Amino acid sequence: MTLPRLIRNDRGVTMPLFALMAFAIVTLTMSGLDFLRFHMVRARVQAAIDAATLAIGRRLDTETLQADAEMFFWANVSSDYMSAEISPPVVKVQGTPLTGQTITMDVSVDFPLMATAALDVKVWSFGLHTKAVRKTTNVELVLAMDNTGSMADDGKLAAMKSAATTLIDTLI
Repeated sequence: MTLPRLIRNDRGVTMPLFALMAFAIVTLTMSGLDFLRFHMVRARVQAAIDAATLAIGRRLDTETLQADAEMFFWANVSSDYMSAEISPPVVKVQGTPLTGQTITMDVSVDFPLMATAALDVKVWSFGLHTKAVRKTTNVELVLAMDNTGSMADDGKLAAMKSAATTLIDTLI
């Protein structure tokens, strides 16, 4: 059989053509599923990190900030959501509430891929970041304090003054 005649012969091309198209269809379908799963993981983790940042921004106690951030974050997303490996959030606080306090939170995610696993690209790693700024300005505080004779017993007046000072130091 000569080469021109072999090129014109179209018998027996159905199986190779089907195999090529099936591979393309399966790869595109898996890529679409990876894309969908990636956006679902990214949206869920971003919502969790945003919620945790806002929740700890309302707290006045900075000693337990990292533990509180993790508690709020893990309440909104699991560490293996859709088979992704999600790291604990890292919290950084800069400044003071009076001058403006910036709270940042970072999370890294290792997302397993289905479509490119055959190409030895099995994980897509990405990070998410959020930032919140809180500032205390123009706080008006009114305290109604009892200074009658009944407060003079057992150091009640001194305890009340100490509690008022602690309240003002905490709020302002």
